Amino acid sequence: MKNHVEVQLTAIAELKVSPFAARNHPREQRRKLLASVRKYGVLAPLLIEQGGFIVDGQDRGAGRQ
Repeated sequence: MKNHVEVQLTAIAELKVSPFAARNHPREQRRKLLASVRKYGVLAPLLIEQGGFIVDGQDRGAGRQ
């Protein structure tokens, strides 16, 4: 199948923030997100490219470090 998504568990320490990260969220928004991640965990998976760079979910990933 050409357009499938592979789900794979990866250690957070192996992931890298993309130098092309599109968004810089305000500090207060990041603080609330990190508090939510610490309380509930990451509820939406991060999107990672083959090189280990986070394509979507940089702030959610940072909350787990």
